[in-house]
Amino acid sequence: MSRGSCNESPTKHFVHKLIDWERVNERLGRYPAIREAFSMEVLRATEESPPYYCHYMAWRLGTWSEESEGCLANLDHQLASAAELPNWENEDSVLTNGEYPTYWSLLWQLQVAAKLRAVGRNVTWAGPGGGPDLSVDVDGERWHVECHVPRKSYFVLQFLQECLSKILGLSVQDDYPLFSRMSLPEAAQLAQFLDEKLEPYCDASRREEASAKCVTIVYEDHFSVEVAEEEWDSNESDDTVDRRRRPLGQWGSPEQHVTAMLKGAVSSKGESNRLGDHHPNVLAVNLLLTNAEAAEYHDRDGSMIAGCAPELPASVDVLAVANCGIDASVPNLRIAACGSPNWCREGRWLEAEPDDGLETG
Repeated sequence: MSRGSCNESPTKHFVHKLIDWERVNERLGRYPAIREAFSMEVLRATEESPPYYCHYMAWRLGTWSEESEGCLANLDHQLASAAELPNWENEDSVLTNGEYPTYWSLLWQLQVAAKLRAVGRNVTWAGPGGGPDLSVDVDGERWHVECHVPRKSYFVLQFLQECLSKILGLSVQDDYPLFSRMSLPEAAQLAQFLDEKLEPYCDASRREEASAKCVTIVYEDHFSVEVAEEEWDSNESDDTVDRRRRPLGQWGSPEQHVTAMLKGAVSSKGESNRLGDHHPNVLAVNLLLTNAEAAEYHDRDGSMIAGCAPELPASVDVLAVANCGIDASVPNLRIAACGSPNWCREGRWLEAEPDDGLETG
């Protein structure tokens, strides 16, 4: 394995130092479906590629603690189920694309596939000619489903948080205005951004000093990220901590946030994978990565989500939304909008539980 120096790239230096390849091999031995999906050649193919210098699954297999075994076991089970479905070989690109955020795209597709298997029949991945990610027979009708996870810049902050936590051996927190737009560098600028944030910790004495402090990644506004280090105060009261938390007025609007995420999803995926050529169809969106707290706004009657949904183009029949974590198997989807009342009525299977009378197979 190439172990670059901090002078070459702090990100490369730390990522290569943190990934335990003995742990990767051990876990591949325990999780056969993960081993089948991710060969060692695939896992090591992006070691020299900025900005992350690793494959997303190598990072998780090689750095996640024993507390994450449940998530890996869940992924292994879902990959095994996915591989049983026709056309799984056509999903190779999501396995070989090693970018750190691709993990959430893969996992969401697997979770949606599990949902379709729970409530329908004859679930398949897209054929060699392309098309939406998945299709399923429900009540005699063939539905097509395109999956989408809005990423924006939230995954950048998460990678930085994970990396610093492992470098310092403590739980680094993040702090940013909830339900607000996050703008961080992309593409070529992202490698420089990560290197700049990690470079101070190339110094061993700096790492030792920081590991005894409260470390927080603070995002304030456009491109502005600070790694803040504060002394612990053992006499600090809960009231003091509460007063230091971000005031409500500095949060964004949850309604505007969800509206923006759904509008962006429809705009970017409405014409993706020839969705408009396959009817009836569903655009299934998972909002987890943009703000986990959005789960609070998935109220039981769906009024909040429905109120945030954009008008659908002719290419999309149903917009469904979830807030599904990495430890979940079958997502709870909620219909946000439909191209016509008829599709809302016929698409009720999206919100159904497997035992509510629908066909299963």
